[in-house]
Amino acid sequence: MPRVFSQIPEKFGNRPGTTEPHLSSSLMTIADGTTRIQIPDDLHFADLRLGRKTDNGNITFSIEIIERVCAASGIDTELVLSCEDNVSELIVGWYAAARQAGEPPDPVAEELLAEVRAEDTAGQSYSHQPGRA
Repeated sequence: MPRVFSQIPEKFGNRPGTTEPHLSSSLMTIADGTTRIQIPDDLHFADLRLGRKTDNGNITFSIEIIERVCAASGIDTELVLSCEDNVSELIVGWYAAARQAGEPPDPVAEELLAEVRAEDTAGQSYSHQPGRA
């Protein structure tokens, strides 16, 4: 049976101040207003092969693994991959669920979470490109 986690949407509809669709607006929601993501039993967070490019700091990951998670969850893969925020939400939600389930820490995911916390602490509602802050 696939593992399931629920992701709390920021808002439904488009991202505030943009015309980009928000992942949660196109997914089925469960009674408490969260989005259900299913991870196939044979997948672990490490299978995503999360990494960073050394030349620009951009995040890399296995698109095939994202496609499998989307298929298991009934989510349009194109919607997830079309917007950085959408794929980030899926990855961060999966990582949180994986850690709660006892999977080992991922150094790149931990780095990303630290960056998000620093941005939140600074009251910054957007991310600069790596090396551009």
